[in-house]
Amino acid sequence: MKKLYILFLFACTFGFAQNPGDIVITEIMNDPVSVSDTFGEYFEIYNQTASPIDIVGWTLKDDGTDTYVIVSGGESGTGTTIVPAGGYLVLGRSDDTMVNGGA
Repeated sequence: MKKLYILFLFACTFGFAQNPGDIVITEIMNDPVSVSDTFGEYFEIYNQTASPIDIVGWTLKDDGTDTYVIVSGGESGTGTTIVPAGGYLVLGRSDDTMVNGGA
């Protein structure tokens, strides 16, 4: 997937049961003008609950044809991808292999 767009659709396919609104999007940077958007796009989510939420298996979709399934520990497949209770998680994607692992 080359880039993520502003329209994200979260679909929990397995894992702990969550309620609508447990995870909210708190910040989005899409199509930044100062850099190529493959380098600068990201979004931040917040867990409003008192329990950690594992987002492994959740699906991100854009308004086009791009889809990305969150895997355990990101693309490396190590560990889990947990949003801590009352905590934040920033998700981004970069085509630059020198920036946060790249793709």
